[in-house]
Order: sequence, then structure tokens, then C-alpha cells
Amino acid sequence: MAETGKLKLYIRLYTLCFLAAEGLFYLLFLSCDLFEQEILFSSTSWKFAVIVLALFYVALEFLFTKRQDALWLRRLFLLFAMILTLVSDVFLLVQDKNYVIGVCTFFLAQVFHALEIPRSKKQAIVSFSLRFGATAAAIAVLSIVGKLTPLYTAVALYAPQLLGNFLEHVTGIFKFREREEKMRSFLLAVGFLLFVGCDICVGLSNLGVHGVSFWIWAFYAPSQALIAISCGRFYHEKTTD
Repeated sequence: MAETGKLKLYIRLYTLCFLAAEGLFYLLFLSCDLFEQEILFSSTSWKFAVIVLALFYVALEFLFTKRQDALWLRRLFLLFAMILTLVSDVFLLVQDKNYVIGVCTFFLAQVFHALEIPRSKKQAIVSFSLRFGATAAAIAVLSIVGKLTPLYTAVALYAPQLLGNFLEHVTGIFKFREREEKMRSFLLAVGFLLFVGCDICVGLSNLGVHGVSFWIWAFYAPSQALIAISCGRFYHEKTTD
């Protein structure tokens, strides 16, 4: 029991250190963007560090998860999603090119996030049918208006998955009875809301709206931190020997 108590303490400290580091990187890149100058490293470097650290946190958490643990599969899906997120940001943030590949890997990341959601087989069929139905409808509209480019097609695949994840986590807050699942759904609902806000800013920026580009990473970085910690354990029931 003493070892279990120590493990819980280490996990809490690990999470607090992770959030503190993410907060520091967040302040550093926001300052770089606001004052338009480097602080030790470039804004891009600090932003990428946010994603690398999130992946490291998730990977280490997964490595210390036993196969028989109820969260093992969900943490595996989360790990795949964070790896794909990192790959996306290599293209979209670091290289600032190959946007189609970057959006496609973001789409795959959202699929893995969707696979994490606890649901029955029937609910899964309905969920993915609606998601890919929305994609088919978007592609049909793009084709009609003559805008069916590779990038828009990738966005049509990606956007319904992101919105679907957000909506399912919002409903999860009210659907689940367990405190832990409610907390997890709340964290993910907020995380994916910030994610949606980020992408709205990306769209507005591409349309030439001034002043929104600053908010892209202001929303995106905390979304990834919240998603990263979502597979933790927030409540521990008392056990007896």
C-alpha cells in the first residue's frame, strides 16, 4: 500500500511538472510573438517543444501502463494520435509546407482520438457514419463549386473528425456516470474546443483576416496539454488488503 501511495504521488508530481513546463513554453512563445523577437530560441522552437513534451508525457505514461490495465488500449490510441500530431506539426509548423500531408496526418490523429472514446459498437457505427457522411457531403459540395483541390479534400476528411470528437466529449460529460469518465470528458471537451478555435483562426487567417494568427497557437498549445493528460487517473478508490 505504501508503494501504491508513492506511485500516486509520483504520477501527480509528473503531471504537475509537465503542466508547469508546458506553461513556461507557452509564455515564452507568446512573448516571442507579441514582441516579435527571440527569447533564447525562436517562437517556432518553443511551439514545437510544446508538442514534443506532450508526446513524451503520453509515451512515458503508456510505457508504465500494464497490458491488463483498463486504460492500456486508450493510452495506446492516444500515443498514436500524439505521434501523428507531431508529424503534422513538422510539416505545418517547422517546414511550413506540404500542407496536404500535414492535414492528412492530422486527420489520422483525429481518427485515433475517436477510437479512444468509450462507446458501444452501435454507437461507433453511427458516429463514424455521420463523420464520413459529412465528409462525403463536403466533397460533393466542393466538386459542385469547382474547389475540389487536394488540400480542401484533406480538410473535408479532417474537419468532421475534429468536430465529432468535440461533440462526443461534450455529450460524455452528461452521459457517463463515473466521476473519472466525466472528468476525462470535460478535459477533452475543453481541449477539443480549443482545437476547434485554433482551426477557425487558421481559416480566418487564410482568408486574410488580420490579428487572428496570434490566437492559432494560443488555442492550440493548451489543447494539446489537456489532451495529453486526459488518460490519467483522477480519482483513486480506497482498496483493502
